[in-house]
Amino acid sequence: MRFITQVLSGLALLPLASGCADIPPETLEEPIGEVAAPLATTDERFGFYGVGAQTFAHTFGSNSYINIGNQNDPARPRVIQALEPAMDPLPGEKVVVRVGLFNARLDGYGYGLDTFAASVRSFAKRRAEFYAYGFTKPTYRWFQPDVVMVHNIEKDQITTAIRRWRSKGIRLSDITFEIGNEPNYYVSMTPREYAYLYKQYHWTIKSEAPEVKVALGSLFAFELMPADARDQIGQLITLAGMKEYDSAVNSGLGKLSEPVVFLSTLGTSAVFGLGAEFWLWLTSAGERGIRDARNLLTSRFFAKTSTQYVSEVLDQLPADIAPDVISFHAYPADFKNHYGYDQIDAITDKLADDLRTLAYDKRRNVYPPAECTSDYCTRTGPEIFITEMGNINPYVSEGELALRLYYTVGHLKESSTVDRWFWYKTVGQDAQFELLKNATGVEPPFTRLTINPAYVAPKLPGRVPCAELNYTGGLYYYLATETFCE
Repeated sequence: MRFITQVLSGLALLPLASGCADIPPETLEEPIGEVAAPLATTDERFGFYGVGAQTFAHTFGSNSYINIGNQNDPARPRVIQALEPAMDPLPGEKVVVRVGLFNARLDGYGYGLDTFAASVRSFAKRRAEFYAYGFTKPTYRWFQPDVVMVHNIEKDQITTAIRRWRSKGIRLSDITFEIGNEPNYYVSMTPREYAYLYKQYHWTIKSEAPEVKVALGSLFAFELMPADARDQIGQLITLAGMKEYDSAVNSGLGKLSEPVVFLSTLGTSAVFGLGAEFWLWLTSAGERGIRDARNLLTSRFFAKTSTQYVSEVLDQLPADIAPDVISFHAYPADFKNHYGYDQIDAITDKLADDLRTLAYDKRRNVYPPAECTSDYCTRTGPEIFITEMGNINPYVSEGELALRLYYTVGHLKESSTVDRWFWYKTVGQDAQFELLKNATGVEPPFTRLTINPAYVAPKLPGRVPCAELNYTGGLYYYLATETFCE
């Protein structure tokens, strides 16, 4: 397989984005072997998140990866698997550990996408019934996470793990705890709720090991989502609980908003033959129900920019608490109107700079002061991580995904606005994106780095065979190591 040759040959015909070094022509025909060899050069800012993250990090010559916290094990729903001894980092590894999750739990304190989607579907249906039949107008009750209970479940596990790492000689300054996942998205927590959650974990971790880093985040960067994509995401969330209706699922994004979809939820199969006037009246009720569900979503999910959300969180925290890291997720969700590479780079840079500046301005009493010369000031404030990056655009082909990866990561390497970034996800069926697959009727590569979606990364000290990497995986290897996987 010569996936690198094919991808880079295509890239060679295009002007490279600013900040990306030209690829020497003689490297385009470099042979590709079966097993990744130890590397002479690597970039430690590259990391991986998801199943096999540690193995991929070692294959790519990096020691940087993320361990998710609660992994939805029904047999042990309250156990943070990332904190168990089998998952302990090796000396020298720079590991991010996610805790305080609400959308990856089975212990009754979480609230996943399926549950949320069903609640929105139910709200839209009840609103449509109200418009059709004049029932009492229903309101929507937002999920309120039990932030106190979740911290109480996890705090002893966190303390035990930190003490064990210390006894093993792990450098605790290499460990970062990231508190929560996309609090500004599903399952939308208010800044006040999230600030309380973060505060509890910050105190627990810092009282045990002040050198451990604590990250605020990880935010879903809506800034990388144009208005038309926000509208379509809203449609998908609204109708996520309706996948059982094949006619809706198989008809594509454009059809999901048609009123006939809602008619099937109202038990109105008998309306045929009742006349066009009745049909139009009931159709209008369905349309208004969909409208209310969309308005519900946009009133909360897309109402605040990332910096606005962080600003409100910091305002709710004690003045002596400043995050060591602020993280966000970079998924250009530009379904129809694609952002160009320069636009993606500019948005990412601005968001990283804005978040760092915002935190510094609000916590100058905590962060080291900036040292300035006549024309330059040292950067201070929190580190900025992208703890997930990849693709959620079902209309992007694998070749286009590889190009985006090449330009965006090449820019990150040169810009220094982001301190570390993590690719999501390395292997698997991309189960989190099944809704997008079902709605569009296509199966794009999304984010995995392997050819075979069922591929299982070997346990260390094994390595991922180069022949198993897809275009995106092979290109990511080249960007991380400046050499070919062989």
